[in-house]
Amino acid sequence: MKHDDCSRFADTLLNDNGSGLPPECRQHLETCEHCRQIHALDRKLEETLATALRPEPVSDHLLTMLEKNLESDRGRRGRLTVRPWFLVPAVALLGILLLLFFMPAQRQGLHSLDEIGRLAFADHHNIQDTEFIPGTAGELSTRLSSRLGFPVRVPEVIDRGYRLLGGRLCLFGRCRVAWLLYARDTNRVSLFIIDAADLAFPLAAPKKYILQYSANTVKIWKENDQVFALVD
Repeated sequence: MKHDDCSRFADTLLNDNGSGLPPECRQHLETCEHCRQIHALDRKLEETLATALRPEPVSDHLLTMLEKNLESDRGRRGRLTVRPWFLVPAVALLGILLLLFFMPAQRQGLHSLDEIGRLAFADHHNIQDTEFIPGTAGELSTRLSSRLGFPVRVPEVIDRGYRLLGGRLCLFGRCRVAWLLYARDTNRVSLFIIDAADLAFPLAAPKKYILQYSANTVKIWKENDQVFALVD
């Protein structure tokens, strides 16, 4: 028998010690050193695997610990535990929401004399590309009043020496304002007429407030239900 023919019966040899091998295969193993070495190596490998994969008995101590851990885990899942540190972010968020809800909202409008003065000064120096509607004081007053929703009246201080060039609407923040442009000598003068209801601060009448911005003065005063800002 050849080596290859004998190797086909290797599994049988390992499982039943050769009792089921054909006679010619057993005779070949008795006379062939090569096949006996292969058989010895296969048997040693089988023994090593059997030892490594043999299940080890679990000790009673380990089984007891596992049972206790399982019971403890089931107990934790069965009840809801609320930890104090978990409530801190939720309480803080609730406090912020309540504060925002009860805190009085800031009134929309103009909030200071300085805000009015700065807005008037900025618009006065931004007339290069601004178009104005020509007309008399009466015509512009009627036209702007219908657009603004409050009566636009030109104050009495604007009389001699002022030549009306035109008027238009503009914005002070979110407040709609009438803007009249005058010429006085070689200078241009801007008059802004504001609805007194757009003021978010008290302004006493007839006191006149004078603010200085660069080379310009801004005079602010109140007459009845209107506030005027004159930039010259």
